[in-house]
Amino acid sequence: MGLELNELPFIAQGHSYPLEEGMTVAVEPKIVFPGEGAVGIENTAVVTKNGYKILTPIEQKIFQI
Repeated sequence: MGLELNELPFIAQGHSYPLEEGMTVAVEPKIVFPGEGAVGIENTAVVTKNGYKILTPIEQKIFQI
C-alpha cells in the first residue's frame, strides 16, 4: 500500500492529520512485555465516504500456546 514501513499519517496522540476518502491506513495495536517480547495485530483499512472498510478480513482470535 505504501513505500515505507511507516508513513504519514500517524494516528497517535500529538499527531493531527485529516483522513480523506481513498486513503489507506494500517492499524497496528501492540502490547510489549519487557524482557519477553511483544504481540500485536494489524489491519489495513481504506477510508470511504461514510467511514472505512477493512481490507484484511481475517478471523481475529487469540491463540493460547
